[in-house]
Amino acid sequence: MSFPCKNSDSRMLEEQERKRKEEEMMRKIQEEVEEREREKEERMREERMREGEEKKRFSDNRGIHSMSLEQKKAYVSGLNFNSYIPSQYHQDIKEILFTNDGKYVFVCKT
Repeated sequence: MSFPCKNSDSRMLEEQERKRKEEEMMRKIQEEVEEREREKEERMREERMREGEEKKRFSDNRGIHSMSLEQKKAYVSGLNFNSYIPSQYHQDIKEILFTNDGKYVFVCKT
């Protein structure tokens, strides 16, 4: 009579183990789904930030293009880049051209 109990205990243990494995697998799947959602949200947030920065640069550059040469010189001198041009060369600058990504080029007399 002890054999049937062992079999039922064994089946019950097997069923519990199967349920445990199934729950673990479902938990892993849920974690993967949540991780993918977090990654997707992070990518979308980064993309929105990039778009905002591009719009700001484009907007800033539109204002730059309408500046006079003297205003452009003052603007470039105001930037904290290593591109300071000594004032003795300012008369040689004919134009300062700006790109949409914030770069600039000096057009000088030859």
